[in-house]
Amino acid sequence: MKKTTQQPSSFLQGIDKLMELTTEQLHTLEGQPALRERGSAEAMAMHSEDWELFLSRLQQIKDTLRQDQRLLPVVDDFIGKQVRKMEHRQWWSNGILTVIGAILGWLVSAFGSPWAFWRLMGH
Repeated sequence: MKKTTQQPSSFLQGIDKLMELTTEQLHTLEGQPALRERGSAEAMAMHSEDWELFLSRLQQIKDTLRQDQRLLPVVDDFIGKQVRKMEHRQWWSNGILTVIGAILGWLVSAFGSPWAFWRLMGH
C-alpha cells in the first residue's frame, strides 16, 4: 500500500484541540477545593469518569479516522460544506440586521428621539 503525505486534517486538529481543552478543564475542576467541598467524593469521581469516557470516545474517533484514509476526506469535506453553508447564512443575516439597524437609526435621528418616533407611530 502506497503511503502519501497529506496535509493535516482540520477535523483531526479540531479533535486534538478539543481533547486538550477538555483535559485542561478536567484538571482545573479536580483542583478546585470549593467544588470538592460542595460535592461528595463519589460525585466528583462520577463527574471525572464522564469526562474520561468523553475523552476516550474522542480518541477512538480520531484513531478510526487516522486509520481509514478514505473516510477522513469525506468527513472533512462534509464538515467543510456545513461550515460554508453556516457562514453564508450568517453573512446574509448580518447584512439584513445591519440594514435594519441603519434604517432604524436614521428614523430615530430624523425624529429627534425614540419617544417622538413612538408617539408618531400612535402609541
